[in-house]
Amino acid sequence: MTRSRAAWAGHVCLSLMLAALPTRSALGQSAPVPLTPGSPALQAQLAAGARDRYAVELRTGQLLKVEVEQRGIDVNLALRAPDGTVLVTDADGISGLLGSEELQWEATVNGPYVLEVGASPRLVNAGGYAVRVDVAEQAGPRDRAWIAAQRLFMDGRHRQQQSGEDSEAAIRNFEAALPKWREAADPKWEAATLLNLGVVRFRLQQPEAARDSYERALALERQMGDRRAEASTLSNLGNVYHRLT
Repeated sequence: MTRSRAAWAGHVCLSLMLAALPTRSALGQSAPVPLTPGSPALQAQLAAGARDRYAVELRTGQLLKVEVEQRGIDVNLALRAPDGTVLVTDADGISGLLGSEELQWEATVNGPYVLEVGASPRLVNAGGYAVRVDVAEQAGPRDRAWIAAQRLFMDGRHRQQQSGEDSEAAIRNFEAALPKWREAADPKWEAATLLNLGVVRFRLQQPEAARDSYERALALERQMGDRRAEASTLSNLGNVYHRLT
């Protein structure tokens, strides 16, 4: 065998061996990876359509806080109770490949709660993310307002993808979420809700109402110094002004 053919055969053999190794996501499917609250963020890679699973031990009354920083991938979050009941599904509040998804939940039973981090099957390339969890001994009024706001917001996001009556229902959900975000003192998600509200109103041929939503979102984003969100809102405002002229 010539040297070039030997090198080629060795390369093929190595490639087959690497392909046989389980990926990070495949390992996550067999058993949830334990997460320790307060520890540094765990970094991972995720392929299109894949889903990683993590376990967090909670006691009744404790508050779980999850933050997943997207690094070149659009992820969605889900949460299951210790008995497998789905508590939160397809939580995807930030469109695009950057930004942080968040989730909170007040435990009602003791045991391991399972967090799922999934990637859309429509994605072309794999991407990275960093997941971090914290646990508070008990939830307060602001925390419960946050959880209620997220439920309304995510329901609105799901309905936003539809048309007709679902679009009107999305508007009602977004509007109901706004005072809850203010009660929770979370301007980031209040602005995100206003942005989505503007998108639905614009699609329903309500440019004046859409402009109002975008301008309110823009004011909050500028207060926070969130330049990425500000750029997105300005782009949507540009579409409104084009429609109005």
